[in-house]
Amino acid sequence: MSLLDGILSGDPAAVSRAITIVESDPRGEAARRILEVASARGGKALVVGVTGPPGVGKSTLIGRLCDEMASRGRRVSVLAIDASSPFSGGAFLGNRIRMEESLHRHGVFMRSIAARGSTGGLGGSVWGALRVLSAAGYERVIVETVGAGQSDVDVMGIADVILVVVAPGFGDLVQALKAGILEIADAFVVNKADLPGAEELARYLEEVSAGRPVLSVSAASGDGVGRVVDYLEGTRGSRRRDERAAAAVRVAVEEILREEANELMSTQRAREILGEVASGAVSPREAADRILALRGREK
Repeated sequence: MSLLDGILSGDPAAVSRAITIVESDPRGEAARRILEVASARGGKALVVGVTGPPGVGKSTLIGRLCDEMASRGRRVSVLAIDASSPFSGGAFLGNRIRMEESLHRHGVFMRSIAARGSTGGLGGSVWGALRVLSAAGYERVIVETVGAGQSDVDVMGIADVILVVVAPGFGDLVQALKAGILEIADAFVVNKADLPGAEELARYLEEVSAGRPVLSVSAASGDGVGRVVDYLEGTRGSRRRDERAAAAVRVAVEEILREEANELMSTQRAREILGEVASGAVSPREAADRILALRGREK
């Protein structure tokens, strides 16, 4: 069976290999062919973004959501957007470890993808991975972000529906409010609802949610998870296709420009200009203009 046939038949090994190709060389010919076939196949996956401050229990909640969705007959997959190692660029496996139990249940496909320092915490390969998973027949794709506040906003631009997870006792909630992360929510999930302060937090969110659902759960025990899945089964979210397309293209453009900048900065002429900046003879902005003017001329 060819790789492309494997993707379309939903073979997990083929899907995993295809995502590796898309992630490692998104502009390569093999990735282009995979995305061409996957895009033509289309798919009806509902992409569920799950974000929120670190430590509120996102990974535990996602494990429970996977169980509940799978028990209802849904094919489920998870993309965990991990922080990148500053040395290797690879994804830490913390999310995968925390959700390990779900790896073995009901055929849930899980994959960690490194953010690789992209603006907004979004690796451009995420868009391609979503295409592959949708073409492979996964009906629900859950995307978990690194939970770093503002950095999560862009990755959520590619989701159909966004759950913002909060929990009582986290001072990060105020920071999240400042970062605007609560503004992107389609629904709020108050996790650890059995802890003191949870009811007060839910009431506060109901006051500021402008009619958006506020769902209280205990991911540890599973209480309330069914209501979250009920909500997801009844919505297609608020994200328009043009909004998601703009978010994906913006990230792709940023990645191309970053690669081009790295190439330019490695040229001999650029190094000479950097020396002039270091000596104070040239301002950083003037240096940037001169280095950008080298495009197409320096190797």
